[in-house]
Amino acid sequence: MKNFRNSFLISILLLFVSFAYSWAQLQVDSVSREELKKVINLIQNKGLDDGMCEWRGLDSDTFLPENKKIILDKYTSIYQIHCYPGASFATYKFFTFIEIEDEIHPKYSVQLIEFPYPIVSGEGSDTLRGIGITDHLSNAWFVSQTNELHSSSGYRAGFISTGVTYKLKFTPNKNFLPKFVLKEFDVDSIPDLTTFNNYEFRFFPKNKILNQDPQPIENLDKFGLWDMTLELINYEKKNGCKRPFNESIKSTLGFVDNPISYELIDVRQTFAQVIDYSKFRCINGYNDYSGTEGNSLKLVVFDNDVNQEKLFDFGLVRSWNFQRYKQEIPLLILSLNGLSCNKSSYRNCFVSLVYQEGEFVSLLDNY
Repeated sequence: MKNFRNSFLISILLLFVSFAYSWAQLQVDSVSREELKKVINLIQNKGLDDGMCEWRGLDSDTFLPENKKIILDKYTSIYQIHCYPGASFATYKFFTFIEIEDEIHPKYSVQLIEFPYPIVSGEGSDTLRGIGITDHLSNAWFVSQTNELHSSSGYRAGFISTGVTYKLKFTPNKNFLPKFVLKEFDVDSIPDLTTFNNYEFRFFPKNKILNQDPQPIENLDKFGLWDMTLELINYEKKNGCKRPFNESIKSTLGFVDNPISYELIDVRQTFAQVIDYSKFRCINGYNDYSGTEGNSLKLVVFDNDVNQEKLFDFGLVRSWNFQRYKQEIPLLILSLNGLSCNKSSYRNCFVSLVYQEGEFVSLLDNY
């Protein structure tokens, strides 16, 4: 009986931990009709309804699932609300909702989110007129694994189009308003029946450093990083840098460029956070991050099937990249020391891996 009671208590504890872990992950859910009605009523009471939206989903089951709620933390959420259908793309408005702590009378703050957007007029090589501000996005979808919001629009029967990507910036539990930073956009303004863009703009993220001077690791934007990724960074922060000759000078971990990237690793939309140790630097000290053998490469994969993170350590890697095999399968290509292929150490050894059934396996063994 005692063993049964202990097993029961352990099960409850594991259930609570699992719930807490799920809460810590960024959540994107469709809203119910009752919740949608309450949200729109609050928007209208705040004077944020310009009268242009039909608020699709209030009465239609067809459009109801397109209304999304992005949960950022306990108090802050973003609502993506289906405004009206366009000729070829649906249009959405986005609102920040903050719950103000009040045990007796809960209150809510709501604000309309505005976005920078390319201004396009006509067609041809001089179509791009500049960057303006819009309060609605066409054909928008949010990817929680990368914290990115994507939008695309087309006109003239779809021959000419624009695509925009925003990066979500937010500090949880600090009552800071979330914001979407313009990351990249493209314009296909030549009606040549191809998908090639004649304008492509990429903006350097905050962590991008052009002069390669290292920044302290504290400046790294950690929003959206998974627990295991944060553990690896914190470990390197404490143990990665050394100062053997002058103990009075503190050695700290730094970075150039962003050492963390997001990669799509299979056709099932599984994402990985890649920790590239070649981007780490020691300030006032030294480490073993760089050398002729290469640098450490680690991947943290979140497996949705088991709701769990898993670490893959590929050891020392001279270079790496993800490519598409047969135009669809993400292929991880590693350049290793030649000794890995029974060659001279100065030569490169190339290894090709695919992610299948929760493991990285050799391409040659599967195809």
